[in-house]
Amino acid sequence: MLKGHQSWLFENKPFIRSTATVVGPFEGRGPLAKDFDIVHGESMMGQKSWEKAEKVLIEEAAKLAIENAGLTKEQVQFYIGGDLMNQIISSSFAARTLSIPYLGVFGACSTSMESL
Repeated sequence: MLKGHQSWLFENKPFIRSTATVVGPFEGRGPLAKDFDIVHGESMMGQKSWEKAEKVLIEEAAKLAIENAGLTKEQVQFYIGGDLMNQIISSSFAARTLSIPYLGVFGACSTSMESL
């Protein structure tokens, strides 16, 4: 529930029900390759910019995480995300496509830990 003008108070503690990782070929050749759910062979994902390619990766990972949890996107209360791009472009556009309430985290390298 919204508390004040910009703070949220959750009646139940948020938790991570499932995860999914979708990466490009560079990550797929690294030491964690076997730990990724999907490894794509092409970095640009058929897109014309890195931002659009990253958006596709984020959307695919979110959809897979929802599927892994046995949920529909309508059952997801919040999508918390961020990315390394300036102004969290890729995450914001992915959230728009996913149509899930979105809390954007603008923290660059710290995004993964801040969002937890």
